[in-house]
Amino acid sequence: MPHKISLLIRADIDLDAIELIATGCLTEQTAPVLLEQIARARMLDPESPIRVDLTGARHIDPSAAARVRARTSAPDPLGHRRTPLRLELPDELPQCPMGHAPAIAS
Repeated sequence: MPHKISLLIRADIDLDAIELIATGCLTEQTAPVLLEQIARARMLDPESPIRVDLTGARHIDPSAAARVRARTSAPDPLGHRRTPLRLELPDELPQCPMGHAPAIAS
């Protein structure tokens, strides 16, 4: 069974709030989808802070979480000011329910 990620994006421009709520699986294969949606959320309102909630994800590969954290906290290569982003992860990353061991980045 392939791993998929589902995203709900809530943008309340009046309250200056954008939320991305993820369910499903955050893996090395689905991380680019999440990163693309974060970039799109930044374009909705460049001044609004963005909250990415991964607390409801079915499973999270540690390497994928690290990749998202690194990409979202890195300075913009063009020197533009980045919208503040808060990444919320569960205290303990959920393991794959299909019994697959998480990939270890080398």
